[in-house]
Amino acid sequence: VRSCDLVRLAVPTAEAAAMYALNLPTWRDDDAVTSRWTPEEVDSLARELDGLRHSPVTGEITWGLRQVVAERTG
Repeated sequence: VRSCDLVRLAVPTAEAAAMYALNLPTWRDDDAVTSRWTPEEVDSLARELDGLRHSPVTGEITWGLRQVVAERTG
């Protein structure tokens, strides 16, 4: 490994909401979700994410992304 750094990435609220909203169809019927939240709660989350997909806000969300550079030897 030549380098391994944590890179901070500022993500606009609208883009983060759009990305998270893509997960809803995949896990909304998963046992781990249905055992903890009601369908109404999941629907409420979907509505809130949809509203945030149009948010002009920036600077609220920072993700940490691991950036690894590896070199093959030999």
